[in-house]
Amino acid sequence: MAMFEFLSNVWKWMNDNGGALGAIIPLLIALIAVTWSFLSYLSLKKKDLHQKRMELYHNLIYRLVARDPTKGLYLDSQIAIVYE
Repeated sequence: MAMFEFLSNVWKWMNDNGGALGAIIPLLIALIAVTWSFLSYLSLKKKDLHQKRMELYHNLIYRLVARDPTKGLYLDSQIAIVYE
């Protein structure tokens, strides 16, 4: 019986405040959509940044171990790369 009264009171409140609910519910749905898009954007940027960092890391390692015959002393270029 108490559950029926509760549901009856909820139904009455919804009918009395229909205009407010009609404005609040679309705003909440829009807020959820914007939040989802923002979190998706952050996730994509995080993956992209990770990919760029890995490419930079591998490029530095390659430059560290690969000798360029056109350049002078190999040790100097290795020291410069390590300080990067």
